[in-house]
Formats: sequence, structure tokens, C-alpha cells
Amino acid sequence: MAAKKKKTHVPLAPDPFAPLPPAPIGIHPRVLKVVKDWANMAGEPNDDDLLQVLFTGSGRHIPFPDAASILITNLKAEFKRPPARHINFQGSDINPPGNIKSVADLTTAVIQSS
Repeated sequence: MAAKKKKTHVPLAPDPFAPLPPAPIGIHPRVLKVVKDWANMAGEPNDDDLLQVLFTGSGRHIPFPDAASILITNLKAEFKRPPARHINFQGSDINPPGNIKSVADLTTAVIQSS
């Protein structure tokens, strides 16, 4: 009696016309998007823009410490998605009274988050 041949599974080649998955967006563009939305801006902020000044121009009428806390909440929501970051600073770290004053400072703080 002849031995049964074992059927082997041959995987199909990937579809060359299938859309590619989206490339992960870097940290800096994601911070810019969060700040832009938070400050209700039409265009992207510059790295040297001061966060408090940006928010003052947003047309929203809440105290800046509360606005800074909202910004941190928005950053935490954004950076849950890959590449994720653990935002380990608080609204009080944003000037005043903290040391995070500009968009560049904020980007650096996000990059330094583990």
C-alpha cells in the first residue's frame, strides 16, 4: 500500500494591488496636530510659539491652567496609538508655573516620555 502524500499548504502571494498600511506618523507631527486642535488654529503652530499665547488666541474662555490640563489629556489620547508614549507630565508642568513653554518644549517632553 502506497503512503499517502501529505498535502502542503502553499501561501498565496500578497496582493500587489492591496493598499499599504498607513505609515506611523512621527512624534513631532502628532504633537503639532494636537496643539493645533487644542488652540483652535487654522494652520500648524511653529516650534517657537508659546503655548499660552496660542491658547489665548483660540477664542476659548477658560483659565489657562485648565486649558493646559486639557492639552495633556489630548496628548495622552493621541499617544495611546502606536508609536505610543507614556505622557508622564501634567498640566502644571506647562508654563506657568512649569518649564514647558513652547511647542518645541512640549515636543521634547513627549519625546522624553517613556
